Amino acid sequence: MRAIAGVKLLAVAGCLCLTAGVRADDGKDDTLRGKWNIVGMVYRGQVQDFGGPTGGTMTITDGKLQLKYLSYDTPSEWAIAIQPSVIPRRIDVRLPHDDERRLGIYELKDGVLRIIFARPGDDRPKDFDARKDEKLILYTLKRPSK
Repeated sequence: MRAIAGVKLLAVAGCLCLTAGVRADDGKDDTLRGKWNIVGMVYRGQVQDFGGPTGGTMTITDGKLQLKYLSYDTPSEWAIAIQPSVIPRRIDVRLPHDDERRLGIYELKDGVLRIIFARPGDDRPKDFDARKDEKLILYTLKRPSK
């Protein structure tokens, strides 16, 4: 859980917030909309141990993403810019008070959503292997069971 605390600090410090305004197309991908469980995460090159089946939730709506870790009371809310017509599909994030974007890509396959982000100022990731580069953060997400 100690590594998860570092991720929350990273989000609060402004490295992971999302923003609209960098759209190459209509910026919508309705397949992403809704609540997702964080079932896996690679942070600083290491697979994170949540101590349970999920590490929290990510909820995506039009232009916004809410990230809630189980170990924290307050969720982080970010704005997002999505480019679903580009392959690999792009998702960019930004803090509301910061001009630095985090460039990312996403993939939805067989009910599993993977999103990987680079640090601000770094190039967009080319693939989903965050273990090879500690500057990347990878989220693996699944829809909650009904």
